[in-house]
Order: sequence, then structure tokens, then C-alpha cells
Amino acid sequence: MNPILQEWACRLGLRHQGVLLTGIRGCDDAPKDDPSKAFVRCYRAVVLKAHCGDPAKARTFIEAVDAEEEARRFASFRRSCDHYPHHYVMHLTHCVEVVGYKHFAGGVRDRWQGYYRTLCRALHVNPETEAQLDERLDAPEDVFAARDDGWCCDGDVKQAMPSPVQAALEAFDKVATPVAVKCHYCERAADRTVVWLKDKKGAPAEIRLPWCGCDLMTALKRFWPNPYQIQEGVDYKVEPLEKKPLAGLFCDDPATPEGKYLVLRRDNTVPPWPSFVLGAADPISAVALHAYAAEVKRLLTEEPEEAERLKLTPAFQRAVFRRAERFVQWRTENGTGDPGAAKHRKDDPAVVARMKEGASS
Repeated sequence: MNPILQEWACRLGLRHQGVLLTGIRGCDDAPKDDPSKAFVRCYRAVVLKAHCGDPAKARTFIEAVDAEEEARRFASFRRSCDHYPHHYVMHLTHCVEVVGYKHFAGGVRDRWQGYYRTLCRALHVNPETEAQLDERLDAPEDVFAARDDGWCCDGDVKQAMPSPVQAALEAFDKVATPVAVKCHYCERAADRTVVWLKDKKGAPAEIRLPWCGCDLMTALKRFWPNPYQIQEGVDYKVEPLEKKPLAGLFCDDPATPEGKYLVLRRDNTVPPWPSFVLGAADPISAVALHAYAAEVKRLLTEEPEEAERLKLTPAFQRAVFRRAERFVQWRTENGTGDPGAAKHRKDDPAVVARMKEGASS
């Protein structure tokens, strides 16, 4: 059988796939050249297989466009959201969310996460984290049905929805706990990480587990009876044990109140204001830059006087957008960093002394 969903989508859970399918149809009340339908053609290109075999060659139901045209179509759709039924907007918002968290290509994920957060801001709701999305859609049927009954506006409220802030803090607490130091296979002390490059079905994956160096073939037989013969470099690779995650920002730690980076102007002065440094190795940085570019574009379109006061121009907006795309390209070519890792470099006292002149970064 040849499913119409792309391979990355077919690897998701059935509820995730079901969500993706709800956005395939355009808004019934909108004309053919409506902004929503132009954007949905782009959405189909990242979710569906084209009948002609190549989404870039499709010209009707599916349209694969470059990142800037895609962003332009999204912005046009967002500005028109008041014209569409709320039910339709929410379906498409959830579809955008799944693409933003689950698409296999980092550049696509970054852009669509930005679209998702922009829609949430327009709807005056807090965005779900990926963990919250998975917890909701992967819940057992009885739990899923009970939530649906309890949280719908036409039902009795049987369970209070958790505060988004509380949920975010709980998720952060889970991330901030120290990583496991026991071998995943034999529970001896782990001193390295085995990175599986394939899952049980042989599909490409990147699964990191703590490992002590025990025989992996013997260990794998604990999980399924007849594992295929594995080969280092093809099925797995070995890396040092993962770094511990931060429990907050560097500037939140009493031992490093000056922060993580020294920010200097071209005249060799340290800015007095707090700052936040973004680098291309951080997979979240491009999302932030795309959102920045989108907000500049909104100001230019909807609040031209404020844009003029801030000295914002269309050329500046395009430059920020290109910078975000350069971040994505760099990370694709060089790999992803670990922005949440705890301190692991040795301080230079002279640099730290200059950092104390500012308000931390």
C-alpha cells in the first residue's frame, strides 16, 4: 500500500496523523484564491505525497514554495483569520503545531513552530510544548475521552485544566533533573552514550542511551528475541556521556551571576542592559529569529508609525529572515548544539571581570 501521507508523518501515532488530515481540506466558505487556501497548499506540500511524485512540480492541490513565499502566505492567512470559522482555524492551528514539532527537516520544523506560536499569540492562548502535545494525543482512550468530555465548553467541567505556566514549570523540572548514570542495558555505572542510528523497524533514528560498554548484542536480546546483527557506524555510534542540563540560566546561578557570554560593542564597551545571545547551533534560535522577522513585518504592515519610530524597514525585516535561514543551514551542515547544557568550560578571569561591567548575558 502506498499511503498519501509522507513517510515522516506515517511514523507518528494515529492521533497525530488524524490531526494532520483535518487540515488537508480548505475552508469551505473561502474562494479559491483566498489566503487560507494559498497557505493550505503549502501545508499539503509538507504533509502529503504529490501524485506526480515531486511536490515541487505539483501546480494545483499541492504547492511547494520557498521559505520566504511560504512565510508571506502564512502572514496573509493570519491577518485574515477573523473571516474564517473558529473551528476551521483551530484545526489548522493544531496541524501547524504537529508539523512544527514533528517534521523531519530542521528548517521546516523551525518555521512551522514559529507559525504555531504566532497563531497562538493571535488567539490569545499559550502554545503547548511538544511533551504536552504528545501526552494529550498519546493518552489511553479512556483518559482521552474523559478529557474531551470534561474540557469541552458544552460539557460539565469534571477536571480543571492545568495552568500552562504550571505545566511548563513541571516540564522544565523534568528536563532539569540530572541525566541517568546507570547503563540502560545492565544497570552498571555508565561512562559513555550509545547513539542508535536506527529504530527497531530499521528507520533512521537518533536515540541516545547511557551505556557502560557491555555487549550490545547480548543486551538487545532482552528486548526482542532475534535482533539483526548490528554494526558500529551503521546501526549505532558511541559518544561521551551526555552533559548535565542547566537548572536555569547562567545568570540565575549565584556562582555565575555575570552570565555565560561577554557581549562587546565595536567600540570595546560592554552594554549596560541585560542580553540574550543566540547561536546557530541552538535549534530554537532560528524559531526566535523567524518570530522576530514576523513581528517586524507585522509592525511594518499594521503599525507603520511605530515601525518608523523604531527605524524598522522592509530591508531590515528581510535581512533578519535571511539570518534565520542561515542559522538553519549552518545547523544542518554542522550539527545541533546543546543550549541547555550546564557549565563545562574553564573560566578566564579577565573575561569574567569584563562581563561584570554589564547586566549579564
